[in-house]
Amino acid sequence: MRCLCCVVLAGLSAALACASTQPAEPPPLPAPVAAPLAPSPSAAPRDTGTAGAFAVDGDDGLARLCETLREENSMAFAGNVVAQAQEREAHARRRQDAEHRLYVAVVPAQGFALANYELLERRLVLDTGRGFRLGENAELLTNLETGAIGFRLAPEAADHVLVERAAGKLFLRVVFRPTYSNMRRQACLWISGGGVVKMEIELEAVALLAPDGSRLAQGDNSPGTDLDAPVSKPQIVIRRPRSATGGDVPEVLAKASAEIGPLLLPCYQKALERRPSLRGTLVLGIKLGPDGSVEESRMELSSLGDEFLAACAAGKVGKAKLGAGPARMSVTVVFGSKDDH
Repeated sequence: MRCLCCVVLAGLSAALACASTQPAEPPPLPAPVAAPLAPSPSAAPRDTGTAGAFAVDGDDGLARLCETLREENSMAFAGNVVAQAQEREAHARRRQDAEHRLYVAVVPAQGFALANYELLERRLVLDTGRGFRLGENAELLTNLETGAIGFRLAPEAADHVLVERAAGKLFLRVVFRPTYSNMRRQACLWISGGGVVKMEIELEAVALLAPDGSRLAQGDNSPGTDLDAPVSKPQIVIRRPRSATGGDVPEVLAKASAEIGPLLLPCYQKALERRPSLRGTLVLGIKLGPDGSVEESRMELSSLGDEFLAACAAGKVGKAKLGAGPARMSVTVVFGSKDDH
């Protein structure tokens, strides 16, 4: 048990003068005599993709990302020297791509802590002095001092948040980028014989979520970013394509690829009718024929969580003609709003 200064949030309606306590770990709920058992903590919200970020789910998700970010010079590859060189080059392309992506993860109630409530500021502080545990064997680490990030909440709302966390019904959504220590180039630290993985991150945004995935509060480290706001001004950004080997494509092909955006806008507008806040990133693998016609268009990666939009986009591109070929390339498409930061 750890003492939280400033105010007793649990009894805030009666008095605002004492100290509140916040458990480092939510205590188990005992089964009352001759009464139904207390419900188990809610499962994490399923839709973790947001703002173009790629989802990292639990222990396995972070382990896979860390493997992708591992320096190829520290890895052993199978096969003869030619096969090893090819595998090393392929891994380097994946690593370089992954280093610049944005990721999102949902942390369960027992995986994060809330430090204290600042009564005058009406601010519930996030404890960034400890890591964010995605599971038993995966943890995200930040170098932020506690107090750097908080949630602007009225006392009654803050009290409700603490009660929900203690019951295992609160989740923390973190949007982040991998970062690197000054002492080492690896983004991740493997301990306990490789069974536990920790990643150093740069936090982009945080939010408190209810069990159904709805947002309860947005962190004040990103006041200009509302990840759940409806998309009022749909915008599609086409990033510069990459060749099948990970290099740059010819300039004429890059300019032609930029014309894909308007083709996909009707798909996005239709998807927004069902999910007004839908944002995300889609990577399409495209094969061009000699005359520039698209012979193949398929989804390679997606953070959209929306099968209709991904399929519609791939179908539209599959009927396009980009005016240059033959070629194979990957095109990254970002769906969002012109008002997004």
